Amino acid sequence: MGHPVLMPELPVLPRLWADRATVLAAVKHSGEALQHATPELKADREIILAAVNQDGAALAFAAESLQSDPEVVTAALRQCPQALKNTSASVRADVSSVILAVSQDGLALQHAAPELQANREVVMAAVQRTGLALRFAAPVLQADREVVMASVKQDWRALSSASRDLADSREVVEEAVKRHWGALQLATPTMRSDRGLVLQAMEQDWRSFMLASKELKADKEVVLFAVRRHGLSLQVASKPLQADREVVLAALAQDAGALNYVAPSLKNDREVVLTAVRRHWSALQKTPPALRADFEVAEAAVRQSVYAFEHVAEELRSDPRLWLQAEAESKAETDAPASSVSSGEVTLERTVVL
Repeated sequence: MGHPVLMPELPVLPRLWADRATVLAAVKHSGEALQHATPELKADREIILAAVNQDGAALAFAAESLQSDPEVVTAALRQCPQALKNTSASVRADVSSVILAVSQDGLALQHAAPELQANREVVMAAVQRTGLALRFAAPVLQADREVVMASVKQDWRALSSASRDLADSREVVEEAVKRHWGALQLATPTMRSDRGLVLQAMEQDWRSFMLASKELKADKEVVLFAVRRHGLSLQVASKPLQADREVVLAALAQDAGALNYVAPSLKNDREVVLTAVRRHWSALQKTPPALRADFEVAEAAVRQSVYAFEHVAEELRSDPRLWLQAEAESKAETDAPASSVSSGEVTLERTVVL
């Protein structure tokens, strides 16, 4: 069988891009085809209008004289707001043209003339459409409370472009946190030490506790609030609170994996271990030998999974009450659907990652 014959790509004949009818038909299909046209046709108003109506970005290939033509510019901006970057300096300094662009895509503000990046009306139009446009506003408007509030209401991430003073304003930060708990990461250390703000963020997502100040991670009320929502929050609590019995028990009742972060002084506490094992049998693997020999602890684990039996103390494995329980659990796991059977590979080695 012979090899297929590969046909060479046929070159576009230059004379076709000098033919007005051909270019007009081409740009109506794809505005970017304008780039191939001859300089004379790139200055043809009808062709340029057809091109930008199909793809506003085609303005980049138009003759310079048409990049400031009001009708051409308006058509281009309506189709592609980012085409503002390809307009003349006079257009980028024209309030109505810039507002037309930024009211559709606030990020087009980056292409506006510097004096319009400091124009309050223009910037407000931009940030109300796209909060992140605050990044391209003049410093004086990044320090304007009303402008910044409008920005964070539209996109909480705009807080990163607010002035230092406004990033330290409770009113502004609270507005951002209402939108997303992650705004706490963009706030100043002072705001991350504000108990009310941190608790408000934790109502949305327990991970916001990771962003709290060192002082709040040592605040028992805040830490209890966190571990009751997710036990692994204990990981970043202060050392004294990792040794606080009430906090530890609350964390283990929510997630047995918190046992990894319990202070050594509580690792031999029977109630602590029992709470962890009752939450998940795999906690038995992290239990001191003396407590693995505790019948109640061992039974709490074996009642959940037969795999726990191999981690109980040797002397308990001959206890008929325990192996009968293990046998019953083994039968239950055998009869259960495959997806519901516990795995012997369960581990408590978990770490909180933002």
